[in-house]
Amino acid sequence: MNRLQTLKLAGSTLALCAASAFVATAAWAQATSNTPVEEVVVTGTSIRGVAPVGSNLTTIGAEDIKATGATVVQGILASTPQLMGLGSSGNGQTGQNAQEASIHQFGNSASTSTLTLVDGHRVPATGTNHSFVDPNLVPINMIERVEVLADGVSAVYGSDAVAGVVNFITRKHFEGIELTGSASFIDGKQDVSGGFVAGKDWDSGGAIFSYSYVRQGVLLDTARPYTNPNHIAQGGTNFGNFNCDPATLSPSGQALIFTSATSGQTLANTAANSPCSTWAYGSLIPKTVRNNAMIKVRQDFGSDWTLDTEMLYATRRVSGPTPRGTLSATAFGSGAQANPFFTQPAGYTAGSTTQAIKWDADALLGPGAALTNGADTMYGDANLEYRFRGWTFDLMALVGRDDSVMGSTGTLNGSVATLALNGTANAGGSLTQVVPNTTLIPLQLPLTAANALDVWNPAATNRTSAAVISQLTDNTQSYHVVNGLNQAHLTAQGTVFDLPAGPVKMAVGAESLHNSIFESVAQLQGSGPASNASVFRTWNFSRDIQSVYGEVNIPVVSADQNVPFVQSVNVDVSGRFDHYSDFGNTSNPKIAFDWRVDGDLKFRANWSTSFVAAPTDELGADGTWNNTNYQPYPTNSIAVPVALFPLVTQFGLAGCTAA
Repeated sequence: MNRLQTLKLAGSTLALCAASAFVATAAWAQATSNTPVEEVVVTGTSIRGVAPVGSNLTTIGAEDIKATGATVVQGILASTPQLMGLGSSGNGQTGQNAQEASIHQFGNSASTSTLTLVDGHRVPATGTNHSFVDPNLVPINMIERVEVLADGVSAVYGSDAVAGVVNFITRKHFEGIELTGSASFIDGKQDVSGGFVAGKDWDSGGAIFSYSYVRQGVLLDTARPYTNPNHIAQGGTNFGNFNCDPATLSPSGQALIFTSATSGQTLANTAANSPCSTWAYGSLIPKTVRNNAMIKVRQDFGSDWTLDTEMLYATRRVSGPTPRGTLSATAFGSGAQANPFFTQPAGYTAGSTTQAIKWDADALLGPGAALTNGADTMYGDANLEYRFRGWTFDLMALVGRDDSVMGSTGTLNGSVATLALNGTANAGGSLTQVVPNTTLIPLQLPLTAANALDVWNPAATNRTSAAVISQLTDNTQSYHVVNGLNQAHLTAQGTVFDLPAGPVKMAVGAESLHNSIFESVAQLQGSGPASNASVFRTWNFSRDIQSVYGEVNIPVVSADQNVPFVQSVNVDVSGRFDHYSDFGNTSNPKIAFDWRVDGDLKFRANWSTSFVAAPTDELGADGTWNNTNYQPYPTNSIAVPVALFPLVTQFGLAGCTAA
């Protein structure tokens, strides 16, 4: 397949989007058309071959997926009504270029309210801000269909299914080889993707392997001139700042700001006058590279036993240029903290020996700062199925892990810069200020030409020493989070007995789930270079969940009974009990019915309860600080106005008083 199209996008032209596919023996659509339809588990119910009762299931099929032209799974869902805004800024974004599916944009927080599944089972969560499932880990050429159920179904799945479930169903059968590739070009940005699927079926089973590669290029701020923060020329507002190179200066007691030490020009301290910005050094869209691979093998053992196994490995690497950083601090021209490079602005005669400086480090340090993040995700599972007298028994075990990292390199170390500017580690130049959470009062005095920072001269004639310049970017910070997942369940489903309207079907099961989170953080201490003044913290969290559940599907009326205005009536009753090792038990029922009047009219309704288990890292855990001193997991405190929320005084919490 080849196609050429032109599309206007954000003021630029998408010049070319080409895709090609080669199928060695038979296209997947042809292969599956000759494959007998199997009895499958549909999202929202534990009973095979039965559609969810009382709920509307939206299915995005193979042809719909092809029509999107998407290169990652996120693109498949972007136009799904229940998943409004997926891919838009602020929806599911965590600063890691990964997306979480969110039904009705409900619960976009550390507690997700949309459960994301792959082939009906959970997969490892990702992220360093909070943990969530990124559906882009599945190779897009492996997706057979996506099912979205926008109803609370904790009675079937447990936690996180308050808003509903998004289930990604992957291919089970394939004959041949399929190659795909695409390239797109936008002003200032290029994307390429490619992949292949190879599969083989035999009499008693089959195997399928898929791989996909995606490289989404970086889009710099400067590629879109209208993103420049100064819009005064267009009749708008100036969103710039006074952080410039060389620095802008405001001597003590001076209301106006000097644009530099040599210009003699002064400006009122208003937003409209802001002469500078870091716009030229950042990116609108970072570079993203993904590698995804998945293999599935199916083998029958006689007529009663089937073993299905699958393994997935996915990587994500994201990087984008970012400004070096700015410095707003006090500089001294005399006394113990005098900077040898201190310069009074031209035309200034009042004689103050302190200045409020605002400086941009990008010109002196040059390009090279970057924000990076990424993840390695893997899981493997095996499902053993046994069929006996109309009943099916399934034993499934899954092990998975995700390693997520986020960090920055080459940005300005604020404490190094202030130590070199005024001899202290704080912007105000206090000689008694203690670094938070320590007993340290870092000082670097006296300041000399060898250890001081020059912000008064432009980069071309700047007098800062090479040693100080190298320390200014000693600012590496990193976050590392490992999410572990172990899941096992045993289910049985089949027909209990027959009613005049049809068979009564039942499913029962038990499940064990173990989640673990390991967090490692390297942060600046605020007292100097990161290489010798950083804080290292680690935390461990874990949770064990044991569950039992059951579901009964009851056909009350069928078309064969010729009841007026009733083609069919079905009732479904389900329930689940979950025991959490860290906060207790929860029970959740669901009752639903469908009344189909005829082929064009159906009434449906359901009643249920659903829940979201608090994230383990919100419940707290022990931690270490520098591997020596005990440090609890950090928490956030907020001020609650008791006058507006008087019931907080009844919670029995320490500090929540009538005042």
